[in-house]
Amino acid sequence: MDLAPLRLEHVRLTRGATVILDDVSLTVDAGERWLVLGANGSGKTSLLRIAALYEHPSAGTVEVLGERLGRTDVRELRRRVGYASAALADQLRPNLSALDVVRTARFAALEPWWHRYTSDDDRHAHDCLGRMGVG
Repeated sequence: MDLAPLRLEHVRLTRGATVILDDVSLTVDAGERWLVLGANGSGKTSLLRIAALYEHPSAGTVEVLGERLGRTDVRELRRRVGYASAALADQLRPNLSALDVVRTARFAALEPWWHRYTSDDDRHAHDCLGRMGVG
């Protein structure tokens, strides 16, 4: 039996006295595709940030690709997770170049200064930007 790529059990997220998520449990099995819908402020982005390992819950357990949050190096595990959210752009520094944004994806990072990049990384980033018509 394959491990579920994503499992959240009794996840709770609070910020100060505000409860953002409360007792959320879900399992995404291999091959499934999910869409998260809800009203503004309902916790969609927070749930996705936890699932993508960019935020830790206040309580509960999170397992991604068989690795448990808190017992693994999230910087390494994030590199194996695809994360798409309109809110992701809000996390990027406004004056970050498009090239840097694309290069940082190699390490699932939000800033280029954390890692070293090669000329091959630059070429690959330029190719990606070109394919999207924004080179």
